[in-house]
Amino acid sequence: MLGQRKLGDTVVSMRTPRYKTAFLHFCKKHNVEVKTRKWPGANNKGFNASNICTPSTPSLRGSILFLHGAGTDRFFPSIQVQSEALKLGWQTICVDMDGHGGESTSAFNIQSSQNFLERVFNYISQEDLASPLNVLGVSMGGVMIAEYLAKNPENLVNKVATWSSPLEISPHIGSAFIEAVHGAHPCIWQHFFDYGLDIFPSMGPLRRKHLPFRSENNLSFVNSMIDTIKEKAKFLLTQKVKTPSLHLRGEFDQLCGATSLRKWAEVFEKCSRRTYANQSHASIAFCKQAREDTFKFFAL
Repeated sequence: MLGQRKLGDTVVSMRTPRYKTAFLHFCKKHNVEVKTRKWPGANNKGFNASNICTPSTPSLRGSILFLHGAGTDRFFPSIQVQSEALKLGWQTICVDMDGHGGESTSAFNIQSSQNFLERVFNYISQEDLASPLNVLGVSMGGVMIAEYLAKNPENLVNKVATWSSPLEISPHIGSAFIEAVHGAHPCIWQHFFDYGLDIFPSMGPLRRKHLPFRSENNLSFVNSMIDTIKEKAKFLLTQKVKTPSLHLRGEFDQLCGATSLRKWAEVFEKCSRRTYANQSHASIAFCKQAREDTFKFFAL
C-alpha cells in the first residue's frame, strides 16, 4: 500500500501512481523539464515530495505554486490545471502537504500545518523560479496560503487564488466529507465520474477504486481537517491581507458555502469572488471557466 503514515489512529494512503504517470507523460510529450525535490518535513521528520516543472517556451509568464486540499496530493486532482498552465507558458511548483502523497513520508498534525508554508517558501526561494510568483490553493490549501500571507506581509507572492476554500464549517460538513471519501456524495465526487480528465483521454473515466486516498478511520481524519480549518479561519477573520485575491466556489459546494465566499472579502483588501453554476467542491478542478478565469487573473 503506497504512502502509509499514522495520523493519530488514522492511516492515510494515497493512490496516485496513475495520475503521476499521466502527468509525467504529458511533460515528456511537451518537452517540459521536471525537477523532483524532497524537502524535510516538520522538525526534520520525514520529507515532502515536490515537483518544479518548466515549459520549453522562450519566455515564461511567471510561476504558479499549487497547494492541494486535504485528502489529495500534488498530482490529483490538479494535473489538469497544471498541464494547462504549462501549455500557457507558466512554470509550476507543486508540493505534497504534510501527511499526504504516495512519495512523501511526513506526518500531518495541526502543529505541523502552522509552519508548512514557511518551510515551502524557504525551499522554493532557493530555486530558480520565474517571476512573478502566484499561488493557487485548493480547499484547505487556500486557507493555508491565506494564513501564511497574513502572518508574512513581506512575501514573494504576486497574487493568490483559492478554489473551494472554506472559512466557515457548517454542522453537516463532517458527514458530507466522509461520504466524499467513499465517493458516494453526488454533489462532490460525481463530477469526477461525469467529466473525467479530458486532457488525458487515454486514462479513461475515473472510477471509485481510483479515488486519491483511503482512510481507515475516516472520522479521525475528518476531525483533524475540520479542527485545522476552524483554527485558521478564526485567525484569518481578524486580519487584512493586501495581496490581490480571487476566490472561486461551485454552486453546489457543501464544504465551502456562500458564507465562506463573503467572508473572504473581510480577509483580503483586494478581493474578487465568483460562483460557478452546476459545480461542486471537487469539480472546480475540472471547470474550464474556473481555470480560464484564474489564469486571466494571474496574467493581468
